[in-house]
Amino acid sequence: MKKTYYVAKASKSGNLNFVLGQEKVSETVFNDLLQAKLKELLTEENQEQYERCLQEVTEALESKKPVTIGDRNFEIKFTKERKS
Repeated sequence: MKKTYYVAKASKSGNLNFVLGQEKVSETVFNDLLQAKLKELLTEENQEQYERCLQEVTEALESKKPVTIGDRNFEIKFTKERKS
């Protein structure tokens, strides 16, 4: 399976979530931004929860569920690789 990584801006209005400007990025950029957003979300007092949160977010992404953290939406799309 081939993984394609996407990051988009996210906003919330009432009970609705909006995803704007989805951009395809490299795995490195995706992971760096994801980790930065998680650290930003967790206050200094809650940094010990970082590893558990990162694991839960990664599991959600690997099970094909998009994740919104703050003002960013993260998604991994899977495609079958074609055999030549």
